[in-house]
Amino acid sequence: MIARIERRGLVQRSDEPHDARACRIRLTTTGIEVQRRVGRVHARQVTAAMTRALSSAQLETLRDIADVLTTASQHAYTEHQSSAKEA
Repeated sequence: MIARIERRGLVQRSDEPHDARACRIRLTTTGIEVQRRVGRVHARQVTAAMTRALSSAQLETLRDIADVLTTASQHAYTEHQSSAKEA
């Protein structure tokens, strides 16, 4: 499978400097563009599937809850980073 997407110019292999048994595989510029395009389509499909059964009011509540959780996780991450620097 990797050889196939490598031939299409989506990934590039390089030697793993610390382990001769392995190689690194990274997306090429074209691969990144394809991944982003596919990712956007996938995100829209998942969003549609997950929200189809919700009313407008329920979607608004879900957005509000997601905003609160996102803010809380950002604060927790910032606090964790600050205490890690102090230690």
